[in-house]
Amino acid sequence: ELAKVASTEADGASVMESLQRMFHAKKSGFLDLSNMGLSVVPQEVSSMSSLTQLTLDHNMLASLTEAVAGLINVVKLSICHNHLVTLHPALAHLSLLRELSLSHNDIQVIPEEILALTGLKRLALDHNHITVLPPAMGHLHNLRKLKLHSNDVKSPPREVNLQGTDVMRAYLKALDDGAKAETLDLSSFSLLALPMEAC
Repeated sequence: ELAKVASTEADGASVMESLQRMFHAKKSGFLDLSNMGLSVVPQEVSSMSSLTQLTLDHNMLASLTEAVAGLINVVKLSICHNHLVTLHPALAHLSLLRELSLSHNDIQVIPEEILALTGLKRLALDHNHITVLPPAMGHLHNLRKLKLHSNDVKSPPREVNLQGTDVMRAYLKALDDGAKAETLDLSSFSLLALPMEAC
């Protein structure tokens, strides 16, 4: 019985702490809900349109909810150290988002929502289970920093990835443009072997 009471009190304290953080966030524009044991994004977040930064690191999120649709002014979003496999369609409409951190999750395929975030400047996808980057990522023209380490990425090949984000993005754009034009030119990328995309 004591364990149940303690657990209930702990849950109550956690809820109170969340509410306090949300109250302060309305003034500061920054909300940190890290280490709160969250399995869903609190619905209250959807009404906090003044937020510019939201951190949900070190929780138990396996997916996102419609609550993210209200984050219309968010510039920086961090959801690291969770269990994300997919995102949510609403994320694609966060046109002001510039930094997205999804490190240490269970993502295997780059979510389509990311491809719509053309204003992204920094994207962290390290420590996931990604093997292939979609050619459409080559059209994220503003992307300056892409963290991909600790994935088993096969495409683009390692020699391209080691040359940095700009080269990686150029390679992916060449793949995408080549598929549309039915002609593929990868001669400028110092490839060590015939890439899988050309096979």
